[in-house]
Amino acid sequence: MALYHGGFESDLETGKATEPHNGENEGYKIFENIPEIDVFLTGHQHRRLNLVKNKTAIVQPGHKGETVAEVIVDFDKEKNGKVIINNLTTKLLETKGVTPDKKIISLMTELDKKTQNWLDEPIASLSQAAPIKDAITGRLKGAPFINLIHQMQLYFTNADLSATAIMAEDAGGFSKDVTMREILLNYPFANQLALVKVSGADIRQIIEHSLSFLDKDKNGKVKFKDNVLKPKNLLFNFDLFYPVHYEADISRPEGKRITKLTLHGEEISNDKFYHLAVNNYRALGGGFYPGYGMDKIEKIYDQDYVQLFKEYLNQEKISVDVQKNYKFY
Repeated sequence: MALYHGGFESDLETGKATEPHNGENEGYKIFENIPEIDVFLTGHQHRRLNLVKNKTAIVQPGHKGETVAEVIVDFDKEKNGKVIINNLTTKLLETKGVTPDKKIISLMTELDKKTQNWLDEPIASLSQAAPIKDAITGRLKGAPFINLIHQMQLYFTNADLSATAIMAEDAGGFSKDVTMREILLNYPFANQLALVKVSGADIRQIIEHSLSFLDKDKNGKVKFKDNVLKPKNLLFNFDLFYPVHYEADISRPEGKRITKLTLHGEEISNDKFYHLAVNNYRALGGGFYPGYGMDKIEKIYDQDYVQLFKEYLNQEKISVDVQKNYKFY
């Protein structure tokens, strides 16, 4: 049995690549090269998978506990100790509507009450709130909360520029008195902050990749492509950049959409090198971004983002930047 926090980079039936083979997901490679695996428990992609292929049971149970994967192994054990598998079956059991166990609820009630109180205690105060109206609009139109993430990343790294995604679709940003609940709801992943050294040409590639998530509707309004919203929302891979000022014409071909890209009033030079602050997942190429790689990472900070937020928000005189520095048209 193999438990792998990763998914499949190729179609399990045809072997055809379904995403770049950059090491983020290597389930198909494992499946092909280790036929001795009888049960293969996978994750990361948040897909719903349950099948038996080439005498291997394969499951992936979606996300946020929506299902529990069940694998039944029917086997016999011979006198010499060898196990003979007769049959494998897989199933995804829906958790919606299942009545919680009363004994567990009873045991957890007091702890849950203390936890809720802890989550709602203010841990820092800002000079002003840093909201985001909603995740989709915030990405397209800008939001103080997005700028605050950038400001925090630049504070710890002293980088030239910063890249970040909105990590939660129900993100509301921070009120003036920030609570631990707000931090966890707005940044639910245990990422670490990284400092990378990239060329101006890399930066253009990186931004162009992010711009490839965008399209225009029949009325010429900028929107996100349907295939990045369904069947799975992939917008945690859509990055925004700061304090560079950049503009993009979404009617142009992908890879050639940037019409303006300056840093402190100067054009980003393809041949010049810059320091970029970004989370470690992206620094390793997560989300299939070009321009990144292990050889470009100069430092990965020990704290996760929750710890970074706690430390940064308790600094004095944090002035939230409310200006928008990009334009999609």
